[in-house]
Amino acid sequence: MATNQANAPAPADPGLPVSCECGYIQFRTPSSKPAGMAHCHCTNCQKQSASAFGTSLYFPAAQVFPLPAALEAKLSVFTHPTDSGNTMHCYFCPRCGVRMLHACILPDGSRRDKVSFKAGTVDAGCLDWKGMKAKHIFTRSAVIELLPEWECYETYPPAPAPPVGAAVGGEEGKKKEAVEKEEGV
Repeated sequence: MATNQANAPAPADPGLPVSCECGYIQFRTPSSKPAGMAHCHCTNCQKQSASAFGTSLYFPAAQVFPLPAALEAKLSVFTHPTDSGNTMHCYFCPRCGVRMLHACILPDGSRRDKVSFKAGTVDAGCLDWKGMKAKHIFTRSAVIELLPEWECYETYPPAPAPPVGAAVGGEEGKKKEAVEKEEGV
């Protein structure tokens, strides 16, 4: 029986192939389209990358964790506090030492909504480095010249504003809605 190509389900996104230097750790990102890329100039990224900055790709944490049991059994984890009071979990290959991904745990014990994969672990030729339009973050610690055409932030980029008309939650949202109502917005 012939299959109608137009009605065939779209193939699943296989993600990007990731591996460490020695090849002991190999897996795929949850998608072939990261939520973003950043060159981080913080002193921790300078140390872990042994360079001027570390480059990360971001994916939703809910698509990464829990890690597959076989992968989690192979990875080692280095944990350290961050300046903001969070705890960084840095997953790396125990054989060659290559850092693979980072997950940040907030003070309340929840995981930050994004996980960063070290971009250099994506297999050669599989990532569109130029097309990603990376941001430069934590530039307050930069040790290289930052060019004016780069999108740079002293720490994290500001959170995007909610779309006009979107519900804003919590006490701040209620205050904002009251002010807008009062001002006729």
